[in-house]
Amino acid sequence: MIETLALYAAMEISALQVLLRDYTTDTAIFLAGSAAPKIKDLLEEHLSIPSIVLEQWSAAKGCATIAKDVWEGASDLLGIPVEF
Repeated sequence: MIETLALYAAMEISALQVLLRDYTTDTAIFLAGSAAPKIKDLLEEHLSIPSIVLEQWSAAKGCATIAKDVWEGASDLLGIPVEF
C-alpha cells in the first residue's frame, strides 16, 4: 500500500514539475499528512530530489486558513482570484 501511494505521489509530483519547470529550481519538495514520513524515502528514490516532511496537520491547517480567508471576503489567494 505504501509503495503504491509513493509511486502515485511521485507521478503527480513529476507532472507538476513539468508544468512548473519555468518557475522552480526543484531543490526540494514538501510533504504533508500522516503518510508523509512513510513515503519520504521512496519518493526521494523515485524523484532523485530531497523532501522535507511537514507536521501531520500542515495541509489541514493550510486548507482551514484558505477557507477562513474566503469566508472573510478575500478577493484573491496568492494572486489567484476567488470566485465565490
